[in-house]
Amino acid sequence: MKNYKQKLSELMEADKFVEALAECGKALRENPDDSEIIEKVRYMHQRIQDAHIELNPCTAEEFTMLGIAHFYAQDLELSIYNYTKAIELDPTFDYAFKSRHISYAASGKINESLRDIAKAIELNPTCGMYYFDCANLLHYLPDKKNQTLQYYLEAVNLEPSNFMFWYNFGIELEEQNYLKDAINKYKKVLELSPQFIDAQIRIDRINALLNN
Repeated sequence: MKNYKQKLSELMEADKFVEALAECGKALRENPDDSEIIEKVRYMHQRIQDAHIELNPCTAEEFTMLGIAHFYAQDLELSIYNYTKAIELDPTFDYAFKSRHISYAASGKINESLRDIAKAIELNPTCGMYYFDCANLLHYLPDKKNQTLQYYLEAVNLEPSNFMFWYNFGIELEEQNYLKDAINKYKKVLELSPQFIDAQIRIDRINALLNN
């Protein structure tokens, strides 16, 4: 990871909250599971709210990074607002659509979420993660579930080294009762990440079902 944490500490000490939150957004875009950054985001978010500090980002990138930070601070409404401002400034910024899709989904606004991830794919059709996100969303929509497999397929075609894409693809195939195809996807997971034991567990379970 880039040296976000040192820069973040300097910005926080100087009370430069727009820049600090944007820096958090950049860090979380690179590593969404960084608990230290997430804790700092939540601290700053509460401090900003308590002190009624007004933030004035200027660019689509800044608005998007703030949106990411607010999402991790569990303020979905504010994250959606920031992503929307980013999109108003730059309607071609696919990552803002992708990010807003996640906040919409977390808010239960599934139609809006699906619209945004479809727009992100339209703007950047070579990003495997967008197809993966779309497949994950379609998985929970009974009237659109039949489209799920084609989006997982597109995701693994674009990023064949991403073992999580193959793993989720396998789960979807398994749930739709394409058991032998699912085994093949789990075997691909193990080729890419031999220590990912969940894939082997699923293979063993399917083989036991098939043998019975």
